[in-house]
Amino acid sequence: MILAYMDESGEAHYGKTMHRRPHFLRSCVIVRENQLASVEAAVQKLCSKLPLCSKTGQRCRFHAKDMFWGTGDWTEYKGNYDVTIGHMVDMFPIIRDHKLGITFGHIEKPQIHKQYRNPIPPAVLTFIQCGHIVEDWLNTFATDQRWLPCVGTSQHDKAIREAFNTCR
Repeated sequence: MILAYMDESGEAHYGKTMHRRPHFLRSCVIVRENQLASVEAAVQKLCSKLPLCSKTGQRCRFHAKDMFWGTGDWTEYKGNYDVTIGHMVDMFPIIRDHKLGITFGHIEKPQIHKQYRNPIPPAVLTFIQCGHIVEDWLNTFATDQRWLPCVGTSQHDKAIREAFNTCR
């Protein structure tokens, strides 16, 4: 089984903020099921090196948004790019060493909204883009495998699960 871990960046709707935040991006990390324990161990090792939050006394969470913007438990490290961005960059050797596949889907919401009368939601469009690339990856590297998207539980993720089941 191939696990496709997906997350998105941007607002997953066509709304008032569409012109202020015109892009929607979904990324996907492709992990073979038999690699999962090794990948999780490597990520746990990386997370054990994250700094402590002085407010909570706990390790800061590996959360790209908070790390990038210096928010949440990373607030005290805002502007210290060696600590914040540096720890995100530490993910690259894990990706390289495990030969993980990465794909992404990207749309410009105003362009889609202008071109179509009933545009498919950004979350579903980018999922379909990622899904096609995952399918191509499988056809090249793992012809005997099937894949399963690993997404959250939001309303947008529900639409993604429905799209996956319909396509399947």
